[in-house]
Amino acid sequence: MSATGTLVDSGESVITRGHVFTCATGAADDPESALRLLWHALAWGSGPRYRLNHRRMDSIAADLARASETLSVAARLSRLIPIEAYRCLYPDDHTLIGSLGPAFFTKYLYFAGGGNADHPCLILDSRVAASLGRAGWTSLNPGGAWPATTYGRYVDLLARWRHELTDEKGHAPRGDLIERWLFDNHPAEVDDEQ
Repeated sequence: MSATGTLVDSGESVITRGHVFTCATGAADDPESALRLLWHALAWGSGPRYRLNHRRMDSIAADLARASETLSVAARLSRLIPIEAYRCLYPDDHTLIGSLGPAFFTKYLYFAGGGNADHPCLILDSRVAASLGRAGWTSLNPGGAWPATTYGRYVDLLARWRHELTDEKGHAPRGDLIERWLFDNHPAEVDDEQ
């Protein structure tokens, strides 16, 4: 383990969910911390591909103050009002930050919870959407461009599933475990991210 908390194996660093969660501290109150969280969420979500990350960084650099302030507001909203946190980064059903679409900014909103099991924001990407489609959610476009109302319905659905899966002792599964199951059980032909 390196000093930054990343796992090091064969000269490559791997960013874990736990490491990204530690970057959530301050994101809701400090625009600089919000950017730090975004960079780590992008690195985690991109894996070895880094597809579109240069475009994302250029879009943020074009208006750094606006982007970082908006990210901080979205992190704050993510704690209680997922649909408004989503809408903050996707106003009028358009990406606020170029090349930072729902598949990636929902990762940011998820990590803004700092690992809290009850954090209401969850990741919605093409794999999760495809799994939901296969399960019968036919109104969800698997290709992305989801309006805020769709994201609101998605987090409400997973909250309902958590409630339904609560055992007799009152233990409910984490929402991110349900999301991860959906991600892992997507139809094989779906493998793209926005």
